[in-house]
Amino acid sequence: KVTVKVSRYHAAIRACGKSKQWGRALKLLDWMREHGIGSIFFGLNGAIIACEKGGQWEKIIEIFEMWLRSEVPVSVASLNAAIKACEKGGQWEKIIEIFEMWLRSE
Repeated sequence: KVTVKVSRYHAAIRACGKSKQWGRALKLLDWMREHGIGSIFFGLNGAIIACEKGGQWEKIIEIFEMWLRSEVPVSVASLNAAIKACEKGGQWEKIIEIFEMWLRSE
């Protein structure tokens, strides 16, 4: 039953991403973390993609830093989404920062 709950949260976060509802995706991710619901890997990945679609590069930096502190491996898809969002926002310095954070975590 726990797996069903986790998959529903991940699906909801992905749906938020597709509809550019990054704020809702972040609320769901926070709720999952606070209540210790399942692996946060897919939740983090979905939240980064939601923020990328919503052009929220600032939030992506926050999520990325949180992700690295959690010691959960960062997916290449999330790295690419973070870089893409910063590129859209004209934040080339942040692209370098994100990439360096990712390299340090590897």
